[in-house]
Amino acid sequence: MAVTRWTIVMAGFTLLLVCAGRRPPLPDRTVEEGARAGATQFGAGEFSAALRTYRKALGEARRFDLPELQARYRFNIGRIYYECALLDSALCCFRESEALFAAEGSAGDAAVAGIFSALTIAYTGRTDSASALLKTAALWVGRDDRATLATAQTIMGLLLLDYRAAERSADRAFEVLRRQRDAHGCGVIFYYRAMSSFMRRQYAETRRYLDSSLSCYRQSPARYRTWKTLLGRAIVEYCAGRIDEGDHYYRRAAAAAPDMVGFPAQAMVRSCPPVWKP
Repeated sequence: MAVTRWTIVMAGFTLLLVCAGRRPPLPDRTVEEGARAGATQFGAGEFSAALRTYRKALGEARRFDLPELQARYRFNIGRIYYECALLDSALCCFRESEALFAAEGSAGDAAVAGIFSALTIAYTGRTDSASALLKTAALWVGRDDRATLATAQTIMGLLLLDYRAAERSADRAFEVLRRQRDAHGCGVIFYYRAMSSFMRRQYAETRRYLDSSLSCYRQSPARYRTWKTLLGRAIVEYCAGRIDEGDHYYRRAAAAAPDMVGFPAQAMVRSCPPVWKP
């Protein structure tokens, strides 16, 4: 995947849908084993393996005619594409997932898929359409997904260069995630707070937020976003003229990057891009 000079691969977001907690009959159990394996692979940044696992599980869900599980696997496949900035494929998956959830009467899950559809559209530059979709999805978001919505609103604020709105949304998300003791989610929010600080060239504050993000990730089994925070640290050091430090974090980011992401060339990052997209 090509990476433009002024765009670092966009961040994705945080929360991974898991399969329903009901006790299914045997075919469902067989299919849901794919969810557990895929979630573990995804969290570890093993995207190619997770994609194979979810595709196989999706085929089984179709064979057993389990539309809700089909919706979840389509969503999870979309998450992989989203994290890799394969936007057309991600949007297709999210829209199919949303339609399946809606048909099954799972309005809250459909809303989460709608949130990711909105974010995917926003990354293509259609922020007006994305904002409208996000507002519609927000009407149906359940209590358990308030942090998902607030994180999405944080991203939209950053894309619209409305940093105060982004920070207010980040604070709302952080409060929910802190109460839930969601270390990974908190790490994501610290990353976005760092981005807001970076845009205002407050490098010391940016470093503090990025270090907090890394600390949170170390407390979580989900490590797939660590590379973004490390790359952010490299960008900050390069922009501050600390080339050796930037090289150090760039190498760490490259080593931590999942196998399917488009990792930017070092020369591009060293140039201190004026725009660091979320």
